Amino acid sequence: MRDYDAVLVLSCNPMEEMMSRINTALPIYFKKAYGIGLSGSRSEEMRKLILETVKLESEILLENISKDTAGNAVFSKLVLALPKKWKSLAVVSSDFHIPRVRKIFDFVYGKSFKVNYFGAKSNGNVDFTEHEKNSLERFRNDFRGVQPGDNSRILERLFERHELYKDNVYLKRRFLS
Repeated sequence: MRDYDAVLVLSCNPMEEMMSRINTALPIYFKKAYGIGLSGSRSEEMRKLILETVKLESEILLENISKDTAGNAVFSKLVLALPKKWKSLAVVSSDFHIPRVRKIFDFVYGKSFKVNYFGAKSNGNVDFTEHEKNSLERFRNDFRGVQPGDNSRILERLFERHELYKDNVYLKRRFLS
């Protein structure tokens, strides 16, 4: 029996950071997860890198709608976790990013999911502390008053307030109709 329905890897820049996330995720997949999902605009690129490296026992599922961490959480839940009936996830991102990822994913996924977090080693050349703090504050402001795990309200807020999604008519129609 494995610990997770899937390991979910969040895509990123630069390539070195992406490879670190992949290298952190693969042992989790092979030892503890039934599937693997990739979330973010560089998901397809990550999929190719993984398939060049190893042979997997299951297909790699992609969510390539999201443009940031909030989108990773929302769209991985709606496009991957709910349709595939995942209830337990291992989420992989960079070590400096994990505190914010944890707060956002715990909020979006709510209490009905078991989510654990794994930080891939980052190169440490850049201090992201201020960026992470400001991004989390924007997230909290955008979703203030919404209950954790409330998919419809979270989607409404994402499309009302979030700078990267509020003008996307196609996504609004797809997810709010």
